[in-house]
Formats: sequence, C-alpha cells, structure tokens
Amino acid sequence: MRDRRPVSVELLGTLDEKFVANAVVFEHATPCAGLLLAGERFRTPSGSLDHDLVLRALADGLRYAPELRRRLRPAPLGLTTPAWVPDDALDVAAHVRFHPGVVAADGPDLPVLLAGRLNPPLDPRRPLWNTVVAELDDGRLAVAWRIQHAVGDGLYGLRLLDALTEADAAAPALGTHRPPRSGVELLRFAGAAWWRRQAGPRAAWHEYWRKPFRRRLRRWAGRVVRPVRNRVIAARGLAATLVPRRRYAFAVHDLAPVARRARELGGSVHDLTVAAALVALDQMLPDPAGPRLGVPLSHRAARGDRRNHVRMTVVGLPPGTPLAEAVPLVHAAVADAIKGTGPSQGIGPGQGVPGAARVAARGYASFVPWRPRVRHLGPAAVRGAVLWPVLDPRDDIAVFGSSYADTFALAVVGSTSLDVDAVLRVFAEQVIGADRLADLTPDLTGGAP
Repeated sequence: MRDRRPVSVELLGTLDEKFVANAVVFEHATPCAGLLLAGERFRTPSGSLDHDLVLRALADGLRYAPELRRRLRPAPLGLTTPAWVPDDALDVAAHVRFHPGVVAADGPDLPVLLAGRLNPPLDPRRPLWNTVVAELDDGRLAVAWRIQHAVGDGLYGLRLLDALTEADAAAPALGTHRPPRSGVELLRFAGAAWWRRQAGPRAAWHEYWRKPFRRRLRRWAGRVVRPVRNRVIAARGLAATLVPRRRYAFAVHDLAPVARRARELGGSVHDLTVAAALVALDQMLPDPAGPRLGVPLSHRAARGDRRNHVRMTVVGLPPGTPLAEAVPLVHAAVADAIKGTGPSQGIGPGQGVPGAARVAARGYASFVPWRPRVRHLGPAAVRGAVLWPVLDPRDDIAVFGSSYADTFALAVVGSTSLDVDAVLRVFAEQVIGADRLADLTPDLTGGAP
C-alpha cells in the first residue's frame, strides 16, 4: 500500500552545517547533559538494573521530542544543505550503551562519564544523539545524554531535555510524517518549503542572491568532497588525534547562596559565573593584557524554532581584578553586547577589536538555568544535572554553570595543562566562602525527594 503520510523535510541551517563539515568536527561538537537518577526505580526484584525499563523510559520521552527522531540525509549532488527527515526505523537500543561495571560516585571517572566522553561515536546514518547509562556505587544511575551540535544549541537542547524528563499527559502521535522516497523528492519538498517562506518572486530572487555566488560555490564543493574527506580522516585515524585531550571536573552547590552572592555584588548568577571564571583564568593563566573569555548570547525567542541562534561576545578584565569589581564589569559588558554594540565588545585591554573573538578569548563561560522543580525520567526522579560545554580545540578552558531544582552545578573543561579542579576551588572560595569548602562534594542530591 502506498504511504499517504505527508512528507517532512527540514533543511539544515547554512550556519549549522559547520558542525558536520567533516568527521573531526562532527564528533567533537557534541554538547552533553549528565543526569543522576534515583536508581531504585530502575531495579528488578533481584536488584539488578532493568535494561528494558531504561529503554522504555527513553523511548517514551522521545515521543515528545520529534527532533530526536530525525536523521540528516544529504541532498543529491550536494545541491543544498543536508535535510532533517523522519527516521521510521529508529532503534532506541542502538543509541543506548550500558556501561560495564560500577562507577565510584566520588571517583575521577564520574566527570568523564557525565561529560559524555565514554559515549560511543555518533552514527551519521541515525538520529544524532546517544546515551551511556552507568550504575554508581551509591545506588544511583548516571545518564550521559549527548547530541550533535547541529541538533541545537544549549537552550534548544534544554527544550529536548524537558521532553525527555517530563512528558505531558497526552502523548503526540508518532509517524505522522514520512521521509522523502528519493533525493529528487527531497529537493522538491525542500524547494517548495523555501518558496513558501518568500514574499514573492522578487523577494525570492533577492534572498537567493543575497549571498555571494563564490561562497555558495565553496559550500557546494565542500559537500561534494565531504564523503571522500571523511573516509581519509577515518583511514588515517585523524578524528582521535586532531582533537587535543581534555580534563573534566564539576562541583555542585546550593543555588540559594550562589544567587545571594550574585545579588550582593550587583549582578545575576550568569554574571557571577562569568566573572568567577575570569578571576580563575587570571590566576591560572596570567596574561599581561588581562583575562578574556567568550560569552555566548542567545537571540532565541521563547519558542524560537532555530536550532542554533547564538553569537559570541568577548569580555575581559584588567589583571588582578577582584570578584567584587569583576561582577558589575561583566554585567555592564554583557548588557552593552545585548544592546548591539558589536559582537566582539568587551572590557579591559584590547576591548572591542572587530573580529577579535577567536584571537582574544582563551575559551568561554556561560550559565543557563534548567528547571526549578524536580524532573523525572520514566519512574525515577532526576536527582541532579550537570550541563557540559563544548570546548573548541584551539581554546584552553570552558566554564559552564547551570541550575536545577535548588542546586547550582559548575562544569569545567580544560586543556591538559590547566588544573580544572583549581577552577572549582577558586569559585568555592570566592563565591561560597572558604569556611564552607568542606561541603564541596559532587553529591548531586538536587532537591529530589
């Protein structure tokens, strides 16, 4: 019987295509959310982990996240960007790996696990996400949920995490759309969707020629040679050698004192996170020009459909700036950047150099809030969450703060020459207070019952 379902084709954004430009970038640009679950709800009567129940819980969550049920399909001859199409053959088990053995809750392997570094490589023929599930020695479950950056940025990813962890009462129907039967059908539906977005023939002509022809030609050539380039990368093992090794660390604090400290210093938790990262960078990698970090700024509307919609501004401080002065300076710099004073605006030496973002910054820092109340994955409460940054191979450090329930998590990714644990200590001393350092333990109890 002929499939009468409507066709679904969503072209990958032109700027998002950089995340799949080659096999090295494809595997590296993978944000990850590390979740800690109450493990007793996923046990069999004998006490072993119920793999089938874990898979069912993830499959149920996927009903609310159609983006995670789509795969990227190249366009014929590279005539346009790849397209997101439904994957009718989605096999949840193929995306989930159960970690052998038990991981120590206070051991060095937990940050590496939660950061997604134990996840297998993503399969470009399938939807671009995968998960590692591991048992901890304290009875909890660790879940490292990793996506390819082309799927979406941090805020878009949180929307998907919402879908996985707290489904609505009425589940949407699955399989309401089908993928195109052929490359020709893909191009036809993609072209029709593009035409519907134009105001008319004149607007369509202007939109098409808005980008220089040479740029279009280079992108087309890149798509044509991409499969060959990726085969060469795989044959030479370059994907494992071109990305430098990293170190990973995280810590969890009560959210209330962090928010209170931010207010005392005249800023938000975001400002405090960035300022503390700059102060730590100044202490560990001193620069006569002062510390500088990129700060991602989202331009997404509340329910914006653009998968990646972030630009980077650079914020810097004079050397030796204390945290009490750094927070209001960061607050002012970010506010100016949001007003549109320029994508490379910063403060301190070397500020505001057009196009200097890649040269000036040693990495980036940011903060995003997740949910203020406890979420659930299937039957189990999410007791803690750590959101991890993606560190550019050319950078030294990325600091990412996030809040969940009544906790604040700080994740640090750094080069092998950087003491990532020292960054956590600087934050604790400057923000929490030296008298409370004994409480600095990544227990991730996150306000769950």
